[in-house]
Amino acid sequence: MRVGIVSKWFNRGQPVVGRQLRSAVDELGHESFVLARPKKERGPRPGALDRDDVWDQPGVTEASAYEVPAREYVAWVEENGIEAILCDQNYQFEELAQLRERGVATIGRFVWEHFTAEHVAGASAAFDVVYSLTCAEQERYRGMGLETPYVTWGCHPELVAIGEQVRGSADPAAPGREAEEAGGTLVFEVESEAFMRSMVRVLVGTMLEVGGCRRPIEDFKALLEGAPRERAGETAPSHGLYLVGVRY
Repeated sequence: MRVGIVSKWFNRGQPVVGRQLRSAVDELGHESFVLARPKKERGPRPGALDRDDVWDQPGVTEASAYEVPAREYVAWVEENGIEAILCDQNYQFEELAQLRERGVATIGRFVWEHFTAEHVAGASAAFDVVYSLTCAEQERYRGMGLETPYVTWGCHPELVAIGEQVRGSADPAAPGREAEEAGGTLVFEVESEAFMRSMVRVLVGTMLEVGGCRRPIEDFKALLEGAPRERAGETAPSHGLYLVGVRY
């Protein structure tokens, strides 16, 4: 099957998910194509779209804007003979519905706390399937009248490899840990009862600024006491960030 991935395409969390989706599709023996949406024109790196390092891949079409015009969707699908598309956090319901009407299977997923009841009608028209990555997400959608299959999401092999390189083991006392730290690798271990979006990356970015004498330690203490996001430093890149374990 010829499968399209519609995703932002630069070094941040959501685009990494898109890139990992592509690798999963390829591993299953399908042929994949990417429609790369540039970042919105706001915040850090407005309009970002990377084509170097791991983002330098064949079969990537650069969209003209974050809100991709319908004609670009259609041209991309027709030029590559795409039979199904996977979207992450794509609210372009009208444009996607047009692809669905053309016989393209449309599959979507959303950051569930952003998805509200007002989006249900549009998503139902645009997508053949909207899936959930957690049971809580699935239950929330069900309360809106939207049935979503639960899809298990593991840890991508490249993240496992990074984790093994950085930590050696999930055990803080594992042999070689001291050597890794002595070699200049900074290891941040964060434990919490719950995690907000980008919380760990914001904490790490702020700690790096404190450690580099670019920000007073009082700012970091204020964050732990509930100061707003505006008081924090830059959001650290997502590479090297991975889940060690969950306890109930």
